[in-house]
Parts: sequence; C-alpha cells; structure tokens
Amino acid sequence: MDNTNYSPKMTSAVANAGVPGFNPFTLVDVGCSFGINPVWRSFGDGLRVFGFDPNRAECERLQRFETNPNVRYFPMAVGLPETHDFHRKSRKEASQLSYYSSALRRSSACDPLYATPSSQPPNGRPEGEPAPKPPRIGLSDFFQQQEINDIDFIKVDTDGGDFETLLSAEPCLESHRILGFMVECMFQGSSSETGNTFHNIDRFMKQHGFMIYDMAVERYSRAVLPARFQYNFPAQTRGGQPLWGDVVFLRELAAPECYPVPCFSPAKILKLACLYEIFSVPDCAVELILRFREQISPLIDPSLLLDLLTPSVDGRSIPYSEYIEAVSANPKQMFPDG
Repeated sequence: MDNTNYSPKMTSAVANAGVPGFNPFTLVDVGCSFGINPVWRSFGDGLRVFGFDPNRAECERLQRFETNPNVRYFPMAVGLPETHDFHRKSRKEASQLSYYSSALRRSSACDPLYATPSSQPPNGRPEGEPAPKPPRIGLSDFFQQQEINDIDFIKVDTDGGDFETLLSAEPCLESHRILGFMVECMFQGSSSETGNTFHNIDRFMKQHGFMIYDMAVERYSRAVLPARFQYNFPAQTRGGQPLWGDVVFLRELAAPECYPVPCFSPAKILKLACLYEIFSVPDCAVELILRFREQISPLIDPSLLLDLLTPSVDGRSIPYSEYIEAVSANPKQMFPDG
C-alpha cells in the first residue's frame, strides 16, 4: 500500500506501554507469500499472526525464519465449500465476459515482447507451487477450530478469490470485533454478483459498517502503446487503465449514527486509532481519540496520543494543542498560498 506509515509513533508507543487488553494485536494474512508487511512489526511482541498461503514450501520457509512464536503460517487455501450457493451461482455467471481478463490480455504486461525466463510472474508468487491440492478452509471455521474469538485486522490477497474469502469470514465479523480489512479488488469486470470485483466487495463492506480509508490503484497500459513498467518485470505500468488495487476498509466509530456498530472496549478503540495511523489518516485517529477520550484515559493519557499524531512544524515537534491554536490564529496558512 503506497500510503502506509512505516514509522507510526503513536502505535509503537501504545504497543510498548503495557496497556491493559491491548495485546495481542491479531492479524490474519490471507495470501502471505513473501511474509507479512513489516509495518505490523510495530506492535512488537504483542503481534499475533495467522498467515495462509496454498504454497506449502513458502509457508515452511517463512516459518523457518520467523522469530516471533506467535506468528504462524498455514499452507492452506481460504474460501467457501464447493457445495456453497456462492459457487453454484458463480458457475452460472461464469458465461459473463470479464472485462478485467480482456483488458489484461491486451496490456503490455502480457505482451510476449517482455516475457523472459527470468521474469517475475505478474501475480507476484514465487516459483515451486506444490503439486498436491492444498486443504481449503473458511476463516470462520478456522477461528472456531483454533478457538480464536478476537481478530483485529484481515488482509486478503488471493489473486482472484478475495470476495469469496470475505464471505467465509462473514459469520464472525461482529462476534470477533474485526476492525478492518485490506482487500485486493478488481476495478474492472462483469456485473455479476459473485465476481471478485470492487462493486461487490465495497457493497459487502458497507453492509457491515466498514468504510474506505485508503486505496492503491494499479494501472496497465495497452500493448499497442506501452508505458514504463513500475518494476523490473512486466506487470503494472506508470500509466494506463486502472485494473485492480488494494483497498483498506476500516470501522467508522466516530459516526455511529450513520453506521451502527457493536460496542468496542477502550483497548479495541485504541487499536483502531493505531490502524488509522498506520494507513496515514492520523486526522481520523485524532477524531476517534477525542470522541472516546473518557473511555481511553484510564488506559493511557489521550494527550500523549494526540501529540504523537500531530505533524511537525518546520521540523519541530509541537503539542496537539499548540498546533490547533496556530491553525486557529491563522487559518489561511492551511491553503497552498497561505
């Protein structure tokens, strides 16, 4: 994600403060090939991860080099049972032409001109996929089997089965107090109700009280007029049509009148503020802390959190109150020509 804050000062401070009920921070990473994003290490020893990937060799490699005993990798695919109505409807809708597939085939990423034996596959997965078909499980079923009753964040990147993965977690969205998701979405595709497309994923998220907080757009130029690639292999380009991207959906607790949500503990509210900081919306973190200041104060000083979220001015760290006073004294400074 382009806008990720890899130095979240407030998150690190809260993680190291021994706040009651804050640890563990539980991440579920579906499509964990190459390992979890380094930003999650900001939660320190309090981080707990359940990673999934169908590539057994990659999961074994990641586990071998993992230093946190609470980070575990499972060589499994995630989704719904083949007998589920989703698959029956999906097969029926399969006749609809996917514009995403058509546009990708015509892109410079699929042009034989750039294909070389050493090229990294566009889907980003390492070579050596295991021959045996990996076991498949739904997230809700996995949580039940492992007796996990609290989840903070779920990242989904399955190269095509992301919507299905979300549906497999639906039974526990409220009971497990899930705070947010990062999901790979196709911006182009058919109008089908089962397609792995943004319109289905966004509708599903809104139905459960999750709003968009960040978005990365990946573009692919047509082969007839190629643009420069983003990386040293044929995939995304620096121009072209947006085909897919990663979208961050988080709970909106500051406006419960718009999207009613279950009651969250002060520790969970702090975790959501940390997620806001990690995904570079510190203003939303400040709004949340101010709204729930009384609930948070027995755990940690809210003023400290606000100061850590406040941007520096002329390279100097200043308190939140001083920042707001300065803006109020000269509002025009917030304009480009101020």
